[in-house]
Formats: sequence, structure tokens, C-alpha cells
Amino acid sequence: MKIELDQKGKEALKKLLEAKEQNIEVSQWLNDYLENQYDAIDEEAIAKKKEEDAFSECFYALLGFDPDDPEVERRKEENGFGAFQAVDEKLMKENPYGKTIHIKGNPARGRYALSTNYFAPYEGFNLEDTISSGEETNFLEKNTLGYFSSKVSYPVLTDKNEVWMSLTPHEILTMQKPIEEAKGNVLTFGLGLGYFAFMASEKEEVSSVTILEKDNNVIRLFEENLLPQFPHKEKIHIRKEDCFHYYERKMGEQNYDFLFVDIYHTAEDGLSTYLRLRREEQVGGPTLSFWIEPSLLCLLRRYVLTLIEENLSGYEEKDYLEPTDDEENNLLTLFKAMKDITINTKEDLYHLLSEDGLRQLARKPL
Repeated sequence: MKIELDQKGKEALKKLLEAKEQNIEVSQWLNDYLENQYDAIDEEAIAKKKEEDAFSECFYALLGFDPDDPEVERRKEENGFGAFQAVDEKLMKENPYGKTIHIKGNPARGRYALSTNYFAPYEGFNLEDTISSGEETNFLEKNTLGYFSSKVSYPVLTDKNEVWMSLTPHEILTMQKPIEEAKGNVLTFGLGLGYFAFMASEKEEVSSVTILEKDNNVIRLFEENLLPQFPHKEKIHIRKEDCFHYYERKMGEQNYDFLFVDIYHTAEDGLSTYLRLRREEQVGGPTLSFWIEPSLLCLLRRYVLTLIEENLSGYEEKDYLEPTDDEENNLLTLFKAMKDITINTKEDLYHLLSEDGLRQLARKPL
């Protein structure tokens, strides 16, 4: 990577790096709430407030923030920090999968089991993808969180009693676009509760849905308890396969029109999969769609900015060799992909960091 920025480019990079740090800071605040304090706001706390923004007031108080502090105000405006949306329970109860598929008891196979969980009233949850507002704001990120005002149940697949997959508002909303785009012969990586497969099979434009799943217990649990309830089960085909092995060696055996990838839980554990499959994307192959791609691209942008900053600090390839975790592996992968990139101007920076630029980078061979 060769970086020789002019003055406007240096000024732009400074703002981009400041925005990246702000994005990380707000993400850490939200993660602290979602992981440790998601159920700390309840009906009693809300009842003490009469303003329309009662939930946000409780949220700021819970995290120890003064909502009138100028820095908090700025993050409210720029990152949507504290923006909660009251979600209508119809999103869950009138969803075709939710109306059709019912889990009876707690069926289990091996370490996996199906069961039902629930959101308590005013329990906070991540609602939609992390999105970037674009270069005009130096790619500041926004997150929308939500809550129900009443108790709402949802199905889960557990692995050793830990939630592995679940059907929440986040899954429903972040899968809307891939479901709308699915057509013809569809291939999907990962089975879980079969939500994407169910919704895709309901479409007239979809003739078949092939699911790759490597764990036989997950397959049997699905086939015995969920698949019989599918209205279009004749469209569903399950193959016991490792997704990566199949993608690299067997994709040519059948003609697929659309491939949906959903074998990770978060952007953090999905970025390496995204980079690997984008890099091996086949010309003339099926349309490739990734769950939570907007969130993946926001995270990828942070990595690219980190590499640019470290390049200017004198980092070389030797500093990325022998990675010990996923984050270091991603940095090494991207360092190799960016070796022949030249950045001289503000426009170069913004193009590289745009969604199209990041997709192009992800596709680059190493």
C-alpha cells in the first residue's frame, strides 16, 4: 500500500479516523447495555416517566450519561445513540413463519434442542443492521435498538443450553432484503431454525431451496420437528456438507441462481467468512448474498482505516505475520489485499471506503 496524501487528503483522513473512534466508542456503550443490562429497564422504571422518550431517559440514566451533556447530544445526533423504537408485537405474531411453525415441548438431538424464549416488557434488543450514513459524515455509524411493551415469545435453537439461533425482530428485519431477492434455485449456508428457507420457499419465484448443514443432529432435529410444518416442504433439500468445502469444490455440480450465507452470529465472527467467500466469488455464479452485510461492511471499513493508520506509522508485513486470533487474521488478509493500492487524495480515500470500494477490496485475490 502506497500512501502519499495531499493536504486535503490528510485533513479528510484525520476526520475519518476520528469518526472511526467515535463509532467504536458508541458500539462499546451499546454492547455493554445489550450484553449486561438489556433487562434492567422494566415497566416500573417506565411508569415513573411520563415523557414520550421515557425509554431513552431510562437508558441514559442506566449507563450513567447526562442526556444534556454536549458530547452525548452529539452522539445522539450523529450516531443515533439512545434511539429506541417501540416495536409492534405484530412483527412477530403475524410473521408467516411465526404463525405456521410451532415448537412442542423441548425436542433435542445430541447437544442441540428446540425451545421457546421470550422478551420481557421493555427488554432492549438490537433491531436492525449497523448502517453508515456515507462520506458526507465520514461514515459515522448508526444503530437502532428496540423493545416490546409486552411479553413476546420467540423460538430458539440451543447448543449446550446456550442460544445458537433465534427468530427475533433483528433476524426478521435483516433477512428481508435477501428474502426479497431470492429466486430460482436457491442455495443457503446454514440451517438453524430454517427461517430463510421457509420464507424463500413461500415465494413463487423460488423453485427449490437447498440447505447445507454439516451437523447431523441439527438436520434431524429440523426434519423431525420443523420441516413437517412447512407448507412447501417439497421445495426443501438438505445436504450434509461443509459449506466451504462445497463452495470451493462442488458448486459447479448444480446451477444455482441465488446463494444466501448465514453461518455466523455477529459481524465480528462473520467478517472472515465474508472475506473468504467474496474472494472466491465465481464469475457467472449465483447472486451472492450475506446476512447483515451492511454491518459487515461497517466493520470492514474500520479494519481498512486501521491499516491505513498503521501504514503511516511504519507498520510492515512482518508486523501482521503469525496471527493469533480472527482479528489479526483479518488484518493480515486485508494487508495482502491492499498491497498494490495507492492512496493520494481525499477522493481515493472515500472511494476505497465506500460500500462498492469495500466489496471490490474483499474480492481481490491475495
